[in-house]
Amino acid sequence: MSSVKNEKNEGVERSDGLNDLLFLTEEESSIYKTVESSINYDYNGQTKVAVINFETNDPIYASILAKKVHDLLEEKIISIRNKNAKNKLEFIRKQFEDRKLEFENLQDELAEFKDSNISLSSSKTQNELQRLQSKLDIVQSVYQELAVQIEQAKIEVQENTPVFTVIQEPLVPIFRTSPKRFMLLIIWSFMGFILASFIVLIKEPFQSAMSLIMSQKTN
Repeated sequence: MSSVKNEKNEGVERSDGLNDLLFLTEEESSIYKTVESSINYDYNGQTKVAVINFETNDPIYASILAKKVHDLLEEKIISIRNKNAKNKLEFIRKQFEDRKLEFENLQDELAEFKDSNISLSSSKTQNELQRLQSKLDIVQSVYQELAVQIEQAKIEVQENTPVFTVIQEPLVPIFRTSPKRFMLLIIWSFMGFILASFIVLIKEPFQSAMSLIMSQKTN
């Protein structure tokens, strides 16, 4: 479906702010419904075990698509569970980079000030030096605190990331799972027997009734 959509939409840019929406054609929608109806997902909340079945006419495609469904589901669950923690980490990292740049600029500014005022004898020069040093100390303190928060946020992301264990990899089925031909044979044989019995039971009364009707019409 992705390849089909990419071919149809290649080079097309929407100017109405709808680039993030998914537009399906009738053919793509039909394929989507077919794929969706072929997926069987069962989750046991007590054992935390999920079972994914995928049925297609081709056994190889069935195993490939089952693996793909598993990978997409795992990726989506991790993304949802980690959304807030990752947003927090990105925010702290952005603040850290800003404070790092500010800290380095202040270091350069302080060094240039010292180089241009070697004696540092006047009170005004001393005051300016103290202000720069105090500002540098504050930024350095914030910078170091943000570095600690980044590590804490990384740990939080790891803690919120669920661990998935594949108990059984998707297998290429050897035997047909549906339709069950033996069961169909039994069901249709039973239905045929019921129908034949019904015909036998009503045949003679039906013929008698028809004969009576025809005789009454003749008289």
